Amino acid sequence: MYKKYIFIVLAIFSGTIASYSSIHGLLVWPVGVSYILFRYLNAKEYKNIWQKIAFIWSFCGITVWLSYFFNYHMLSYHPSVFYSILHPVEGIKFFLSLLGAIVPIGYAATIFGFLLFILYCYIAIKLFLLRKTSIHYLPILLMLFSFLYAVSITIGRCGFGISSAFQSKYTQFIILGLIGMYISFLAYIKETNRFHFKDIFVFGSFAAIIFLQVFVSLPYGLDQGNNMRVSGIKAAYVLLNYDKISDDKIKRILNCDKPDLRELISICKKYKLNIFSNPFKYQEISEKIVISQEPDFVFKGAASSSVVCDFNSDGKVDILWRNKSTGQNVVWFMNGAAYSSYAELLQVADTNWHIVGTGDFKSDGKTDILWRNKTTGQNIVWLIDGVTFSNYAELMQVTDTNWQIVGTGDFNGDGKTDILWRNKTTGQNIVWLMNGTTFSNYAELMQVTDTNWQIVGTGDFNSDGKTDILWRNTSTGQNIVWFMNGTTFSNYAELMQVTDTNWQIVGTGDFNSDGKTDILWRNKSTGQNIVWYMNGATLSSYSWIDTVADTNWEIVGPK
Repeated sequence: MYKKYIFIVLAIFSGTIASYSSIHGLLVWPVGVSYILFRYLNAKEYKNIWQKIAFIWSFCGITVWLSYFFNYHMLSYHPSVFYSILHPVEGIKFFLSLLGAIVPIGYAATIFGFLLFILYCYIAIKLFLLRKTSIHYLPILLMLFSFLYAVSITIGRCGFGISSAFQSKYTQFIILGLIGMYISFLAYIKETNRFHFKDIFVFGSFAAIIFLQVFVSLPYGLDQGNNMRVSGIKAAYVLLNYDKISDDKIKRILNCDKPDLRELISICKKYKLNIFSNPFKYQEISEKIVISQEPDFVFKGAASSSVVCDFNSDGKVDILWRNKSTGQNVVWFMNGAAYSSYAELLQVADTNWHIVGTGDFKSDGKTDILWRNKTTGQNIVWLIDGVTFSNYAELMQVTDTNWQIVGTGDFNGDGKTDILWRNKTTGQNIVWLMNGTTFSNYAELMQVTDTNWQIVGTGDFNSDGKTDILWRNTSTGQNIVWFMNGTTFSNYAELMQVTDTNWQIVGTGDFNSDGKTDILWRNKSTGQNIVWYMNGATLSSYSWIDTVADTNWEIVGPK
């Protein structure tokens, strides 16, 4: 029986490593307890030993869980872990959609997930009633792990909106449950000695579902693999050329903040560790990277995305208007700074809904519209085909209305529109890194506690292919640009001060098609409108745009 103690020691060691490798690794503890309980229920002898094993395992599991979440700090904009409890209908819908994400189409996913859940329960009960040999433990535990994983994702992500349930990175874990059901069904047939035509149908259905889910998750795996490859090439270049690169860039690329990092790299080089053991293997790096004086990394052939407010696809920036009184929405088609014609969009009479950004969220080359409800904190994207409303997508709700959406842009260089937030009370700034209309991750920017400073636009002001941030001080009229390197502050530049605070910056875009970001102003008192043509952070010239004296009309795009 001593072998069982060796088994438990190794299992605890493996479970601890799994727990600190990924938060989902914590699920091995409740799944392990379930396994031990199954063995205890079926044990004809050594029941006392299995009780001791269950106690040891539970004690270690609780200890790991407590240490994992010790001093855990949840960001203020993150939805509460009790969101799914406070909104049970949304929680159930999210959970079922997660199970049925193979059909990522709203209610179809929910219905499909419900059918799979019923099948889960049915097979689990059948196997439990037929328990005779340990052969049934593996599929049941796979199903249990997958089920608990879905529950944990629902608790952690339900508040981010139903669309986040369709992220392909979750599929690989849901597949484990399907594989468990497949094996369970085989075991059930073996125990009952039955095999009919309907069994063949069920086999075929399971196999089709598993292969389809693998197909769904494959693009995510390829994308992640490519990201890791790119990160590896960057890291290799930094290590091989550490003596030519600044400390800040070394820390940023290697994602390490050790003060003696440069010294550690020199030790690796001295003793030929890591890539220094075979530096010739990385000679191809010089062919894949275009290097500036202090290397920023731009891969040859990489696409750069510049999303503008272009509703008629003529390559020129248009102006989006909303009437804050009536809820009317209009697009001005522009020819540079000259008004050409207009088109009306759907009216939204509820003026709690504000247009807070524009961008290409569905990657079809057409401008979509981002909305936020200032009362409820709901966020949606109108998917637009020209000026015709096509569909919409719900984003994660942020009920704390101190958080305001202040801009959009591609901050992580993946060609997709991200969302910039600022907290009007605390001065915190964050970027939601988006995958279409699905929240993918976030990054915190430098905090600016003086709330007189407001983010009024985004754009590439220094022509480095990266999204920068435009600020205006509503008290002093100062204007500055933060030059960004992704989500990292790099430098800043002061623009010409405009002390008359009736003048508001209402948009940014390339109005004169010179490849540089210009600034659109509106006077909230007189209704005058003007474009500053910029050369980086320097005013080059300007053009007046038609005055709209009715100040209920507000320019809400491009931004």
